[in-house]
Amino acid sequence: MSQKIAITGMGIISSIGNNVEENFISLTSGKHGISDIQLFETRHTGNIKTGEIKLSNEELVQKLQLNEDNNVTRTALLGMVAAKEAVESAGISDINGYKTGLISSTSVGGMDITEKYFYSYEDFPEKQKYIDSHDAGNSSLAIADYLGLKGMVSTISTACSSAANAIMIGAKLIKNGVLDRVIVGGTDSLSKFTLNGFSTLMILTDAYNTPFDNDRKGLNLGEAAAFLVLESDELVKKYSAIFQAMEMPTMPTIKPLLRKTDKALI
Repeated sequence: MSQKIAITGMGIISSIGNNVEENFISLTSGKHGISDIQLFETRHTGNIKTGEIKLSNEELVQKLQLNEDNNVTRTALLGMVAAKEAVESAGISDINGYKTGLISSTSVGGMDITEKYFYSYEDFPEKQKYIDSHDAGNSSLAIADYLGLKGMVSTISTACSSAANAIMIGAKLIKNGVLDRVIVGGTDSLSKFTLNGFSTLMILTDAYNTPFDNDRKGLNLGEAAAFLVLESDELVKKYSAIFQAMEMPTMPTIKPLLRKTDKALI
């Protein structure tokens, strides 16, 4: 079986916007998100510029309406925001109504939390709840749990190619009839591990990234999360048939895709 695939939803949070619309406006207006570090604790504060999302973990927890006594990392929090927007933009009301999976990717995983409390576990037992958060797969499970997803969950960690591989694997699962719908993408937060690693390589800059300049000094690291909802062409057609049978207009969030399915297929 070989299914065509439609992109029916998307979500993103980055240093240039907290959702798809804000990111689009920033991109079309030429607004960058590179700034001095403000929220992240590091010895590099004031020395380098990054693409830092100006929302604290506490603000993200409130935004997501999570219990304050949680062990969710920043990587997972950013992923929840983006995945939630993607699911909502796809107009999904019952995430388990069809065979649905999540392929999430990350390089940092939960290091933003575990590196912070690494030397505190013995003296502060209450911090031990973060140990399980270190694993890259923990962020995927946290995102799936937040979405209420009971289907397949998998994690990709292949450095800079992670999210691209997540998209390709998700597409293959649909093309081969394993799943009807897959939420694919990636999430990473700033961490001391990453900043110190790139600093050791001497490729960070205290200015702005100018990749095509002969006098370029280095790059700007950032944090972000972005997810797409991939659905089989067959599933999209089912939605369309249901709306037509009910004499209802197609859902606003996916109407453009249903009218121009061939342009949405990958």
